[in-house]
Amino acid sequence: MNNYIGIDVSSQTLQVYDGKKNVEVPNSEKLLELRRLLQDAFPKDWKKVRLLYEPTGVYSSYVEQFALRFSIQAYAINPKRSSNFAKALGNRSKTDPIDAKMLYEYHKLVAESEWKVPEIDKDLDSIIHNLSTYEFIQMSRVQMGNHLHALKRGKTVDAASVEFLEKEIDRLKKQEEAMVIAMEKKTKAYETTKEDFARLTSIPGIGPLSAIVLLMMFRRYPETNRAEMTALMGLDPIRRTSGTTLHKKDRISKEGNHFVRKILYMGTVSSIRHDNRIKVYYDHLIDNNKPPKVALIACMRKLVLIAHQLYTKKEYYKANL
Repeated sequence: MNNYIGIDVSSQTLQVYDGKKNVEVPNSEKLLELRRLLQDAFPKDWKKVRLLYEPTGVYSSYVEQFALRFSIQAYAINPKRSSNFAKALGNRSKTDPIDAKMLYEYHKLVAESEWKVPEIDKDLDSIIHNLSTYEFIQMSRVQMGNHLHALKRGKTVDAASVEFLEKEIDRLKKQEEAMVIAMEKKTKAYETTKEDFARLTSIPGIGPLSAIVLLMMFRRYPETNRAEMTALMGLDPIRRTSGTTLHKKDRISKEGNHFVRKILYMGTVSSIRHDNRIKVYYDHLIDNNKPPKVALIACMRKLVLIAHQLYTKKEYYKANL
């Protein structure tokens, strides 16, 4: 008989559910508290326990390293599937203990062949760390820009403060550019990523940063199909109608990674300008009275599907002349 552990991962802690109780432990290197917890709960065969968790980039890396170190089988749950499963269970509240219990219950849906000791993708981890740093730098620059804008609209303007913020914003902008160059060089250098990177950048308008973001998503969720991939990016359409009284406008779910959408939004704008296939599709939507933003989001979803096909079939983009 197998024992299962549901683990809800956050930056500082792990919420653990073993089928009977919830326990919170630090999400720190080596996970000593998690090891003690498993040894207390299953003293004779704690290494035979099976872990269920959602992959969350750098935050779940300690869980994966822990499982690899002790040859513990685990299952990384696609976030969209876990979200749908939580709804099926009737979970209206979302807390760490509730999520840990939901992840535990998911073990009933996992086939025996899907339990595996995690394999650490060091190249992917390196890219994810760089993207996380880039996102932090960009967020800091935007916050400073907003503060500078507010400062300049005040009744009095302190010249020294304005000068300091302008210099810091310029410095952060240069750091962003340097990070993109460094990530591009790294991605081109890795044997595991260089060919896929070349295939993705063969799409007109998809620059290095957009290609890196797409590559990160495709490698993190290798078993995900096309529909699930658009859902993970929050680009899946939602329709809300009921009888004759409720008819809300269709919209995207926005449940996925907002940073990924932000990067791909700019890539899509560029593709509409440089790729005849995407431009024709965009113009067709506009001619059918779709608002520009709705048409652009539809083009973004189309780009993700094209990129996913190139990635899975190992093909280069063929322009629609």
